[in-house]
Amino acid sequence: VSEQLHAALLEMLRGPGIAGSDKYAASRNLLIVFAVDLLQQTGQLRAELKAEFQRNVYEPVSCALGELVSNPAATRSVELLAMYYGLGEYFTRKSLDALDIADSSA
Repeated sequence: VSEQLHAALLEMLRGPGIAGSDKYAASRNLLIVFAVDLLQQTGQLRAELKAEFQRNVYEPVSCALGELVSNPAATRSVELLAMYYGLGEYFTRKSLDALDIADSSA
């Protein structure tokens, strides 16, 4: 199952729909975040999938968070964050660390 899940997630991350605006983009992105987070928590997240997630989800969201920290009125960042809906526990904490923002839930 893990092999099939990794293959399916890589296909979704590499496809044109990851940043798409179709009516299923938010749901698809949320499922990707949930699955990657679950794989990481169970020690099954492979390097290739982690790198693809970082490139296509983590980095754009992290940049948007940084822009919001420096400019709370940054409309583009709000739209980007709304589209992705979140990063999951692991990558959210990583973003907070990168932005030097304390995570009180850790």
